[in-house]
Amino acid sequence: GRSIPSRPDHTWGADTEVIAHSYRRHILQVVAVDRMVGRLLDRLEELDMLDDAVLVVTADHGISFRTGLHRRQYRPGNEADIMFVPLFIKTPGQTTGRIDDRFVQSLDIMPTLASALGIELPWDHAGHDLLTEPVDRADLLFMDQDAYEERRFGLDIRQGRDEVVAWKHALFGADGGVERLFTAYDPGQVIGREVADLTVILHESCQARILDRQRLEEVDLSGNFVPAEINGLIEGHAGPGRLSIVLAVNGTIAGASRTYLDGPDPGIYRWQITVPPDVFRDGANELELFVVDPAASDADLFRVPLVSALATSPSFLSTNLGGRSIEGIDESGLFNSSDWKGTPARWTNGAGRWTIPIKTDEHPQTLVLGFVSSGPPGAELTVTVNGTQLLHEFLPRGDWETRLPLDRVEIGRELTVVLESTVFVPADVQPGSTDRRELGVAVRTLELE
Repeated sequence: GRSIPSRPDHTWGADTEVIAHSYRRHILQVVAVDRMVGRLLDRLEELDMLDDAVLVVTADHGISFRTGLHRRQYRPGNEADIMFVPLFIKTPGQTTGRIDDRFVQSLDIMPTLASALGIELPWDHAGHDLLTEPVDRADLLFMDQDAYEERRFGLDIRQGRDEVVAWKHALFGADGGVERLFTAYDPGQVIGREVADLTVILHESCQARILDRQRLEEVDLSGNFVPAEINGLIEGHAGPGRLSIVLAVNGTIAGASRTYLDGPDPGIYRWQITVPPDVFRDGANELELFVVDPAASDADLFRVPLVSALATSPSFLSTNLGGRSIEGIDESGLFNSSDWKGTPARWTNGAGRWTIPIKTDEHPQTLVLGFVSSGPPGAELTVTVNGTQLLHEFLPRGDWETRLPLDRVEIGRELTVVLESTVFVPADVQPGSTDRRELGVAVRTLELE
């Protein structure tokens, strides 16, 4: 649910650690697509359709992982990352494959398919039939659809591609399977070991917070989402450089990482650890965070206390948390932002939840809620805050706002707001809609005062 941790303009900052974590996420997505293609091939073979089928697998563009450059829009220096995409073509009756290192382009796909099917294209085109024609390009055409320009590049563009491949191998190795994506950054060869078998002492200064902790307490292994990417914040590190950290899930060290040098606030640093999905169990999962200091002789790991709110966390009072995801707020049950009359709003799935850190010197008095109800009239809504029910209402259609006093709510270091409502499927009630999501209410405003 959270966006890729690049800058708001979708460019990367200077911290290669952030970029490396996102590169790993990208590779895991490639693994997922590879498995989907494999299942497709198996299914076509099972239906006795594979031999007759034409199958093309490609991508519309690549993605760049270079400091200071845009992730997907052309900037001088990222063209090799964006332009190189995979292309697999299987023709009818083809039983064996081969690797073709020619410089082919997307515009070659149509004439190649026409040739494979014995069709003569009735229009002029600039592409090549890759099955019968030689391809001898002196340069490569790139359609920059963001700037609406044609750009041409020489064949030496492959040097940029080779640089990225070398960096990938340096990060994750060149041999082995998917497991090496999860064991990278292991500072003390502790991944896979039981915490009970290691010497652990309490870290003297650091404490940490796990973001979206609720997801880890409600894991459904039979569902379509497992929270294997775990993000958090850490404070209290007084020394220079990064911290090497490891995360235990249910008593076993499951992943490792290093903190980001830049955090959301002074003194707070980010971390992100991706763990194998099979380390989870249904329901609540126990997490433990540790610092690893290879130079220390008195302990294998230094335990970092996990807290609900950091001492130096920013204040979330008078901040609208409804329409957009805000860094530092744990959320669940929400779809991505959409526009409602020029302002952002987010639909719940019938059970939206926000867990908001509260600083020790803060005393929120009121919860301000603003909704859009565009489903059938009479949507039932219940609002609870830290387990105390503050509202039970049947909403009219359209915009609706209320202010709820918090005088009956016991408030500690965090405040959890839960919006439970009836749901509707837009396609069932709105002519022409194809949206099959189960939607509750659209939240425009959720603000503590």
